[in-house]
Amino acid sequence: MRDIMDMRNDDPDGKQLSDELSLETNIKLPEIKPASIFGRILRIFFIIFMPFALLAGGVGTMIYLNASKVRVEPEKIVEKSATVEVLSAKFADVRPIVEVYGQTVAGKQLNLRANVGGEVVQISPNFKSGALVDKGELLFSIDPFNYEGALLSAQNNYADTLTNIEELKLRSKSEQIGLGTAKEQLVLTQRDYERGVTLRGQGTITSKALDDKLLTVTQRKQAVELSENSIQAQLSQMKRLETGLKNIQYSIDKAQRDLDNTKIYATFDAYVQNANMQIGQLVGTNEQVATLIDRSQMDIVFTLSDSLYGRILAQDGTLIGREVKLIWQAGSTTQEFSATIDRVAAQITASSGGIELFARINNLQEIATLRVGSFMTVQIPDRLFENVLRVPEHIIFDGNLLYVVETLDVKADEDAEVKDGDEIEEVKTETRLKPVPIKIIGYDGKFALIDNQTDDVKISNDDVILATKLSTAGTDVLVMTRAEAERRFIERGEKLAEEQAQKVADKEQAEIAEQDATEKAGD
Repeated sequence: MRDIMDMRNDDPDGKQLSDELSLETNIKLPEIKPASIFGRILRIFFIIFMPFALLAGGVGTMIYLNASKVRVEPEKIVEKSATVEVLSAKFADVRPIVEVYGQTVAGKQLNLRANVGGEVVQISPNFKSGALVDKGELLFSIDPFNYEGALLSAQNNYADTLTNIEELKLRSKSEQIGLGTAKEQLVLTQRDYERGVTLRGQGTITSKALDDKLLTVTQRKQAVELSENSIQAQLSQMKRLETGLKNIQYSIDKAQRDLDNTKIYATFDAYVQNANMQIGQLVGTNEQVATLIDRSQMDIVFTLSDSLYGRILAQDGTLIGREVKLIWQAGSTTQEFSATIDRVAAQITASSGGIELFARINNLQEIATLRVGSFMTVQIPDRLFENVLRVPEHIIFDGNLLYVVETLDVKADEDAEVKDGDEIEEVKTETRLKPVPIKIIGYDGKFALIDNQTDDVKISNDDVILATKLSTAGTDVLVMTRAEAERRFIERGEKLAEEQAQKVADKEQAEIAEQDATEKAGD
């Protein structure tokens, strides 16, 4: 290409380049002659008639294959029946059993506290968590030294006070005697003074003698007044001491009570819980040392929904006094108890939205293994449902349908062919399903309770109801009860046994006949 461009540049007119290109492309091609007339006609024939020939060949091949294929006669479709379980409808009065879960709680519980403080000096072997203690059993003792001293001091104070009162009584009695003597002396001095006044008027005695007599009278009056005041003071002091005796008696009673409280006894037959005490341990006043749970009283607490509680209450009026059944599953062991409802909680439980009930467990003394906090199944009788049908919940279809198994009369199929020597079994009846709408008014565990008081319910007593959860259940579906299937199976087995026995008998007869013929031919 570069050479050609150079040549173009050297030869502006392009003559030399054209000559060289003409020499390079001067190649001789073969000469093509026109087709003959026959060839043209043959070509047109193939173009027009070849598609028709192919089409005709295909149609012919199809007809041949269709005519030569093996004819298969269509088999008659026979409706197959499903073997099902059934139950008989029985309307009756039903009181369902409602199952809820509850937990045992203490019927009576005591938080045991030390009424006095001090050092623990004695502990019962049974005073430990989980142990059993009897009423009146000594649980533990606190060192009584300080409390014995307090009692002795109070008693001594009481004795001293009584002694002081007796001493005052003696003093008062002595003062009373002295007062009497002083009063007598006062009377005598007054008489002597009056005589002195008379004598002074007569001039017999001097004025000083009269003044001395007056002074003596004044002194006697003062002695009488002092004696009376002393007696009154002694009486007041005795009253004060007698009042103090009450306080001292209280101190004695308190000291005696504190001393008694150094020994702690079980107030009832109980289980011990949360006990952790050792000898030498210091306990404070009012310190909680254990919990006692009454062995003879235990309750079960459980919750009923608002609807269930209201339903039972509307019919029976109260739940108090109703017995319930308790089922306790302890490992592989199941125990059953009874309990009686004795109270209802004062308010609705916020967490569950239900009503809490408490039932007292009966015959608790016979259940030594039961403890507080055990979970149990509680079976409580529901309200009474009158004239209802009780059926398993799983046989209800679409939530509101039951299927009744109806027995219908049918004719035998006269066009049926016999194959392999089997005989056609003439069926005079068949059973088919019929849907019936229902109304569920309650439940009894896994069973539904169906009302028979509405127009939609058309189930009657002794109707046969489908009891199998059939996936193909529907209107007029052919079914066979298990009892009928077993009956037919037994009949077919008996028939086959008879046929087999007949064949054996026929074979034996043929062998006998052949033997007789052989013997005759030999003669």
